[in-house]
Amino acid sequence: MSARQAARRGHRNLKGVFARVFARKHQRGLATVEMILVMPFVVLPVLFSIFVFGRIYHTRLVLDGAAAAGARVAAVDGGPGPNVYARIEQSLSDGGIDPSRATITVTGGGGWNEPIDVTVEITERADIPYLASWQIPLKAEMITRSEVVP
Repeated sequence: MSARQAARRGHRNLKGVFARVFARKHQRGLATVEMILVMPFVVLPVLFSIFVFGRIYHTRLVLDGAAAAGARVAAVDGGPGPNVYARIEQSLSDGGIDPSRATITVTGGGGWNEPIDVTVEITERADIPYLASWQIPLKAEMITRSEVVP
């Protein structure tokens, strides 16, 4: 191989090095653009899902607490009454839920050790951008015994 051929070959190698460096920079820019385009359609729905299902779980916990509080008042009062409904509505309000959205059912009671069933139901909406929207029915039920002797 002559000196001239070696110089050309080195020049070609140098061109290849520059081409690879510039190609990498171009690829980095392309990756940034791809990330900007993909982010709203992948990462944001995942983040919204975490918040939505956290809110639904909070609603479920509030319903359980309201049903338990109502069952306790029903046990002391001996059955369904205005105090029971007022206590359940107060617990729902304290938890940030509009009581008018809930369906409250209190049955039973009337005598010593008779079962009293307190049920609180609500339908929660789960909206996740770019995916879907669901209606999720939630129900909490507590059963207790009356503590009032007739």
